[in-house]
Amino acid sequence: MDIHSPPSDMLSGLQLEDAVLFNAVRKASNPPDKLLFLGFVAGLWVGLSGIAAINAAGGIPEEVRHQWLLLPKFVMGAFFAFGQSRIAF
Repeated sequence: MDIHSPPSDMLSGLQLEDAVLFNAVRKASNPPDKLLFLGFVAGLWVGLSGIAAINAAGGIPEEVRHQWLLLPKFVMGAFFAFGQSRIAF
């Protein structure tokens, strides 16, 4: 196999565009009750990840906070990003 050729399981640009459009049309035609349920689940993940982020950042000892000023923000961002990734999946 040549280094410059793509792997055989990769889609070409037009095939990828067709796959994305197919999935977008399929998801846009979901019934309203399914969309409402998925919206509630997404809100639940946002709420839980927000609570987890606040609890994790609040549990950092005061001495550590003074030495590592950005650590609480990093921890909050990591926990909240985990919840956002759950919504995307």
